[in-house]
Amino acid sequence: MLLRAAAVLAAALVGASGCGDDDPATPDAAPCDVGDPSATPELQVVTQVAGAIAPVTDGGTLPIVVPPQGGHILLVGVRVRNVSLCGATIGVALRDPCDNGVLGIERRPVAWRVADDGFAEPAQPMEISDYANVAVCPNGAGDRDIDGQPYQLEVRFYEAGGRVAERILATTPTCDAGDTYCTCDCDSDYDLGGDCPTDPDAGVIGCAPDAGP
Repeated sequence: MLLRAAAVLAAALVGASGCGDDDPATPDAAPCDVGDPSATPELQVVTQVAGAIAPVTDGGTLPIVVPPQGGHILLVGVRVRNVSLCGATIGVALRDPCDNGVLGIERRPVAWRVADDGFAEPAQPMEISDYANVAVCPNGAGDRDIDGQPYQLEVRFYEAGGRVAERILATTPTCDAGDTYCTCDCDSDYDLGGDCPTDPDAGVIGCAPDAGP
C-alpha cells in the first residue's frame, strides 16, 4: 500500500504556477506575498458548493461531485495568509484511518485572488480548476464504501521555497440524497462496468470490512 501511495504521489506532482492575474489594474489580483510571509502560515480548508467557496469543517461532510472527466471526485481548496503564492501548489489526499491507505491524491498549482479579510483564495470559485480534484469513486484501493463513511483529509500548501502549511481533518464524503449513481459508484462492492451492489447496511461498522452482500 505504501509503495502504491508513493507512486501515486510521484505521478501527481506538477510544476509550479504563477501568482494569479498578472494585470496590476485588476483589483483582486494576488501579489506574491499575502500577509507576512515571515509569520506562521494560516490555512483554511474549503470546497465548492453551488458555485461558491464553502468551508470544510473538522468532523463534517464533504460533497462528492461529478467532474467533466467522469467518475466522482472531492473538490478541495485552501484559503491562506502569511505565505508566498508565487510558484506555490496545493496537495490533497484522502486517507483511510483504518489502515492508513491512500484512496485519492492530487497536487496542482492554482490561481489566486485576495479576499477582503486578507486571505488568498481560489480566483475562480465557480470553476473546478482552482481546487484539487481528488478522484475517489470508483475506488479499488480500499475495503470500505466512500459515501457516508469517515475518512481523513490531508491538505497541504507548498511554497516554492520549501515551506509547507498543513491541515488534517476528519471528513465524511457524502453523495447528494437520492443520487443512486453516486452511491453505486462509491460503494466498495461496485465493479467498474458491472451492476450496482445491494448494500442495505451501508457497508461498514467502524473499521470492519464491508459486510454487504
